Amino acid sequence: MPIIKVNRDKLFTQISTIFFVPIRVIRVLFLYFVQALINPFVLIRVIRVFHLHLKQTLNFSFPPLLKSLSASFFCLILFHQITIGQENKFDISGFARIDHYFTFKYYKDPIINERNQGLLQANISKKFIDKIKIFTALEFRGDLSAPSRNRIYPKEYYVNLSLKSFDFRIGKQIYFWGRADGVNVTNNICPVDYTDFLDADDEKIGQLSLNTKYYLKNWTLQGVYIPFFSTSILPVKNSIWNLPLPAVIESPCGKYFIPVFNYLPDYAPDKNLKNGQYAFKLDKQGSGFDLSTSYYHGYSHLPEITKSFSFLNFDSVKVNIQKNYLPKDIIGFDFATTLGKFGIRGEGAYFMTSGKQAKLIKYQYDYLQYALGVDFRKDINNNNFYFIVQWMQEIVPSGNKYPLTSFNHLFQKSLLARVEFNSRNILSASMQALYDFEFKDYYLRPHINYKIFDGLELSLIGDILNGDDRSLFGIYKFNDRIQMKAKYSF
Repeated sequence: MPIIKVNRDKLFTQISTIFFVPIRVIRVLFLYFVQALINPFVLIRVIRVFHLHLKQTLNFSFPPLLKSLSASFFCLILFHQITIGQENKFDISGFARIDHYFTFKYYKDPIINERNQGLLQANISKKFIDKIKIFTALEFRGDLSAPSRNRIYPKEYYVNLSLKSFDFRIGKQIYFWGRADGVNVTNNICPVDYTDFLDADDEKIGQLSLNTKYYLKNWTLQGVYIPFFSTSILPVKNSIWNLPLPAVIESPCGKYFIPVFNYLPDYAPDKNLKNGQYAFKLDKQGSGFDLSTSYYHGYSHLPEITKSFSFLNFDSVKVNIQKNYLPKDIIGFDFATTLGKFGIRGEGAYFMTSGKQAKLIKYQYDYLQYALGVDFRKDINNNNFYFIVQWMQEIVPSGNKYPLTSFNHLFQKSLLARVEFNSRNILSASMQALYDFEFKDYYLRPHINYKIFDGLELSLIGDILNGDDRSLFGIYKFNDRIQMKAKYSF
């Protein structure tokens, strides 16, 4: 096994950065935020001071477009401050967060193995005549380690009309379906940003869609229509999370060849109304038993990757790689209930593959994925103890198996367990473990969170991966890392 070398000088610099830079940034932001609440015109000074502080401390400068849009955004906040006290005012909430990740293994440039980002998300909403609501969630993100991730991004924006028994919502929306813990096999409407696939919980990509709900007592019938298809975002080529390509390829006869990789155009549906997707869900809550059944017709947001080979000469072989986004029909079911002191939850989905391309690449195997979990919670003197164990499995009725590296089939026989301890809603600690019996790999995540005061919290997270060299976590076993975060919610 190769020895992982830790660059001590770099590690010291990383630790110093995460502890001292955020404190300086948060201190400046907090002082001027308080002043801005008293005098809205101080916001202009906040923008200038924050920009200069980042430029001097982190050697970072906002690009012109970011500065222009940031100024426009803060002008909106300024308008809101001026109109405080009026009957029709904006409701503004959100958070500011500083993230710093680094791996123990030292990677040479241009491999990106760390994250040094600042993130601001503002949620702005306003109601009209108690029936109409407009909402937008704007994200401002700057990453010093990976400038390609810098963006000003509308995560959501929609108009909602509420009637007596109906809700109508149109715009860019994020959907959360399913009741299992962590992995939701019925949650297939939104693609996800998997640039960092271990930190994708808040990275769902909103879909431009029409969302309708009909309410009848404790039942809800939901219908969703998405006119245009969009894919999930995969790690970039120089990321530590990009699947590594082999330096040599062994033929069935035992001879080794040097591969020359060729990326073919993606096979994906055209963005037109003909390829629209739709989904329905019937949900029931109450009486101690929550459940829902759902149906989705559309395309997989994650691709099936195919390879084809052709010999160039006696020593090298051409490898054609293509990402295929295949059509699928998915029937889902989930539930949650209690049995004494224990909570029981689960969900399952049956995936029906179809289409000419699925036949061509031999990925037309229907399959079932499900998760079943039991949790327990205990309160002792303002301290909370929580434990959950969950089994996840994939069953292919035809008896075939999908490749180990198929993004849609990562947890084929997996056990997930997590234990949490929360002391007075100030200090919390947890440990999560996932082991896959099919691939024989595992993932551990210890997590400590400390709330300094209401709204401000610090987090320290570890990611530990290991397993067989062909398994998902085994491929990334040298990417063990530490995450440090500081978050202020407002």
